[in-house]
Amino acid sequence: MHRRTRTALVLALTFALAGAALAQAVTPVVQVRYDAALGHFLTDDAGMTLYVFSNDEPGVSNCVDACAVNWPPVIVGDASLITNPLAIPAGFDTAAFERSARDQFMALQAANDAGDLGRLRDYLTPDMFEAVREEVVERGSTVQKTEVFGLQSQVLNVAEEEAQYVVSVRFSGSVRTEAGATPEDLDEVWHLTKPRAGFGGWVVAGIQQAG
Repeated sequence: MHRRTRTALVLALTFALAGAALAQAVTPVVQVRYDAALGHFLTDDAGMTLYVFSNDEPGVSNCVDACAVNWPPVIVGDASLITNPLAIPAGFDTAAFERSARDQFMALQAANDAGDLGRLRDYLTPDMFEAVREEVVERGSTVQKTEVFGLQSQVLNVAEEEAQYVVSVRFSGSVRTEAGATPEDLDEVWHLTKPRAGFGGWVVAGIQQAG
């Protein structure tokens, strides 16, 4: 119970850093998209999912005739129009983002311990918030105090999608929610989204175990 609550709540990032850095990026022909259920995958610039043909050879396509009609290839004339799946745009202030991530990590964990649903709602997608809300309600008046040790953060990926920005941050260290207990290892990747339009802030959209 405690571990699930921690992973749902421990991070909420209210960064103002990524939007400015991403707004100047050129939309690539081949892009990395993120889905909370599927993880990262490749698409073309129209959002169509891309697949690899296992019969191809280096520099040679073996998908011809009907195959090419049913599975049209994406032609890229400039390699710079292909995103790196673990890319960070030039000018993105990674160090500042990571410092803010650690500060907000601690602030949001405090909100979780306090059962402050008002604050938590601002930093989670609706689905994530509902899962967290149920656990906070189930916890009731039980006191929870989370200790975090050796917290480190690392920006892994910064992507620009049609309607949102997506930043993946890896957190490592250890935590415990019971005094005197052995701390649990923390090694998770948090996928944060922010709308490209409007005034919405960063919210947690998905979590993956990195270890």
